[in-house]
Amino acid sequence: MRYIVDAAGYVKNISFGGYITCGGVNCAEYEGAIPEDYDSLEEWFLSECETLYRWKIVNGNLIRDDEAEAPPPDAKYVVAVATIGQTWTGTVAPYTQTIPLSCVAADSILEISLPATATIEEVEAFQELNLQDGGQADGSFTLRAFGSKNAIEIPVNVTVLSHGVAFSSGSMNVSFDGNTLTLL
Repeated sequence: MRYIVDAAGYVKNISFGGYITCGGVNCAEYEGAIPEDYDSLEEWFLSECETLYRWKIVNGNLIRDDEAEAPPPDAKYVVAVATIGQTWTGTVAPYTQTIPLSCVAADSILEISLPATATIEEVEAFQELNLQDGGQADGSFTLRAFGSKNAIEIPVNVTVLSHGVAFSSGSMNVSFDGNTLTLL
C-alpha cells in the first residue's frame, strides 16, 4: 500500500497498486503494522475508507485519531484504485458495467481517471470505451460505454468529490445534491 499524508501526518490518499504519483509530496510505501482488529490492510481500508481523515501515520504505523475533524464536504480525496474489467452488460452500446467500491455512496460525485502509470494499451483501451457516467449506489458505481468494449483490464483512480454540498453566495442560496443545482 502506498500513501500520501499531509504535513500533520494524516492520510490523504491510499493506493493498493502503486498508482499514486508522488509529485514532490510526502508519499511512501506503508511498512508498518496492520491496525488492530484487522487481518489485512485491504480489510482495514474497506472498513475505514469513509473515515480515512481520522487516520495518521505515527512512527511508521497507522493510528486512529477520533478527535480529527472531518474534511469539508466538497474536499477531494482519492479513495481507491478500481479496475474496469471486461464484463460489460449489453450487446449494443451503451454497454454498462457496475464496479463495487465500498466508499461510494448514492449521492457521491466521482471522478474516474487513469493513473500516471497507465500503459499505452490501457490509455488506448480507456479512450476507445468513450465512457459516460452511469450513476452510483451505496457501495458501487456504474459506467456506460458508447465505444468499443475493452479487451484488457484497465486500472483507474476513483476520486470522491462530495456527498451533497450546500453553497451560499451573498443573498443567493443554492443546494447541490450531487445531480441537481437548485435555487433556494
